[in-house]
Amino acid sequence: MNRSALALAAAVCTLLSACAGDPGDEMAQAACHAYAQIPPDRTTADERAQRAAEADEAYAALRRDMDGAWARSDAMAAASNSGQQVSASDLDAYFAADRQVRADCADAGAELGPLKP
Repeated sequence: MNRSALALAAAVCTLLSACAGDPGDEMAQAACHAYAQIPPDRTTADERAQRAAEADEAYAALRRDMDGAWARSDAMAAASNSGQQVSASDLDAYFAADRQVRADCADAGAELGPLKP
């Protein structure tokens, strides 16, 4: 291989590695998009959030916050399905948990916007 071909190959490798995104960011963004689906794809969101945390410890809170939002959502659904009334404080707690997930997602570069009814 001549010098110009070697230099071209090195430049291409450098360019490709510069274009590749951070795996933690990419997995966190994928988790956020799965979370925002209607209905949410919990399996994918959990798996991607876990992979994001493994790639970058800064994303450990994302999965925790998603779990918290879903736990609150599940508790409200269970209460409603059993004939109990969901309290305003339960709703407030769920919306606060969801806002935290959306803030985590914005930090990861996945702007989801506000929760829509």
